[in-house]
Amino acid sequence: MLNNKNKLFFPKIVFEKSIELKHNTSEIKIINLYYLDWTNKEKKCNNGNIELPMEYEDVIKQLRYAITDDYLDEIRRVSWLSINEFNVIRKLDSSMKKIYLKPAVAYITTAFTLLGDCAFDLNTNFYYRGAYKVILKNLLLYKFWKNQRQITPSMILEFANIPELLTISMDETLTEEQMMFLNDFLYYVNNEINNNK
Repeated sequence: MLNNKNKLFFPKIVFEKSIELKHNTSEIKIINLYYLDWTNKEKKCNNGNIELPMEYEDVIKQLRYAITDDYLDEIRRVSWLSINEFNVIRKLDSSMKKIYLKPAVAYITTAFTLLGDCAFDLNTNFYYRGAYKVILKNLLLYKFWKNQRQITPSMILEFANIPELLTISMDETLTEEQMMFLNDFLYYVNNEINNNK
């Protein structure tokens, strides 16, 4: 993603290598693998310290993303749009902040949803289908919004779409492992928000 030194700090999408991916039984596709470098965001927003418990930081740092050129173009496009929206100088009442930031938030959510869709598992040499998949987009969004300037804890909850996880937690098709990861993450986020009130 792109870096804006004034307002929002995105992770950098770093090319790692090209790999062969079995698209179906007969077709092999060459695709580029990337990882997210959060160093600049952590430095600017949290004095260089990690922002989440190591359990979540490890998941985020170990993930790779098999991103096609079309996906990469769209992720970059919506990232730029979010920066433009976020940086508009508004002379509105600050109590309306949640309302007028909705377009920027939607662009950021789109970028991380696309990234989550591209998550790749190096162990299986295929797209990531592990238990963390159920919270992956929200986990990435939570890390992104955490410690960003001028973003309150209640805004982080909303912008990271945490309430949608409550709905997902009622899905009876989730595995026990998925439910455990989802509930642990909700417990962690709830404690974080309550401690920062």
